[in-house]
Amino acid sequence: MINIRRKIFILLVVWVLGIPIVKGDPPPTPLPTNSTALDFVATLIKSAALQTNTSSASQTSSTNYIQENYDVRRFLEEAPPLRKIVYGNDANTYHRADYISDKDDPKKMIKIEKTAEDLKPRTGFVYYEAALQLTTFYNLLLAEMPGSQYSGKKRRSAAGCSTEVYWTLNYSETPRGVIPIIVISEKDNNSKNSKSVSAAAEEGLSQIDYARSLWINGLVPGTLRWVDEDHFEAKADGPVEDNGTDESKKVILGEITEKDSLGRPVKINFTIPALKLNVKFQHTFLYSSPVGKTKLPNIIICKSDVTFKENVSTEIYTNTLVDIDIGISDLGPEGYVPGMFLESNETNNAALKPMVMFTSKDGSRYMVEESGLSKIPDNPITPDKLQTRSFSWKLLLVCALLLAPIFWKFKFLMMKNK
Repeated sequence: MINIRRKIFILLVVWVLGIPIVKGDPPPTPLPTNSTALDFVATLIKSAALQTNTSSASQTSSTNYIQENYDVRRFLEEAPPLRKIVYGNDANTYHRADYISDKDDPKKMIKIEKTAEDLKPRTGFVYYEAALQLTTFYNLLLAEMPGSQYSGKKRRSAAGCSTEVYWTLNYSETPRGVIPIIVISEKDNNSKNSKSVSAAAEEGLSQIDYARSLWINGLVPGTLRWVDEDHFEAKADGPVEDNGTDESKKVILGEITEKDSLGRPVKINFTIPALKLNVKFQHTFLYSSPVGKTKLPNIIICKSDVTFKENVSTEIYTNTLVDIDIGISDLGPEGYVPGMFLESNETNNAALKPMVMFTSKDGSRYMVEESGLSKIPDNPITPDKLQTRSFSWKLLLVCALLLAPIFWKFKFLMMKNK
């Protein structure tokens, strides 16, 4: 009897710890072959891809793009591909949310009480490294740089697009340690479960576009044209509630109003006729530090004057370009993949491989393993809870099974004493 109990106990412990049993559950569903995106998934889960850990995805400059020839005028007009861009957003543009969703009821919103610290002006920048090619891009939060705390994330995170899929990379703390969480979804996937991935990727792309537009509000990259030496026109983009629906007014009209002794633009003024509010924009360019080998400004001060009735409200934000490399990257067929941006530390080892989640076109979610796919239940659950939740309920069940004989014996003794 004791041996049987001991065997049961050992089997339960093995089950809880996740140690594979030869005669156990059936193997996961094999990777389906009817999706070209899953060719990328197969590449992603290979150990070689997981251990890339490149500090930067930049490549050697191509002779097709002479960096020294790019000044404000040419850079804005061409909107060239970027092998790498390192930029900083004004920390004051990162506001703590006024409301968050209730964990117990995602449809319910809870108001956040702002502290005195939340309301203090912020100094510095939130830095990113990014790249943008024809069919692929990435946007990486540089968590090791000062100011990253304002982003609300403690560790590096990235979002991007490969040739077939959108993807995100984040880190989550679990009982086993800090684990990378990679979530991927096909580009043409419109299911509800894929929206968070595509939205994060699209937000990353919009931030890159904003930086490579030198933070000119609503500028659609590649549409700017110089009317003459100092005046330009471009297409404007933005939400309907701000810009309305009249396409003819969705333009940017601007001019260079001041240059330095080297003929470089120092100030530009521009307006967007489509805006429902009367807003005048002015950008000031400072050239205090080189941006790669280009002639671009490294500090961009963005000022906007909003006139409402007889009152004028002024906002000023400062952004920075740290480095830039213009040209085409020599990438593999997959483009930029999340394995390139894993942290090079103790979180990246054989015991703590990234958790990879894939969302199919029908909205089903799967854990991706080398042996195949394991479907994730449809009930709401976040990636950082996948392992802890499974571990917790198994542990509770084991405790209940082990304690049952003790309670039974105690109950028997109580009855006997009566």
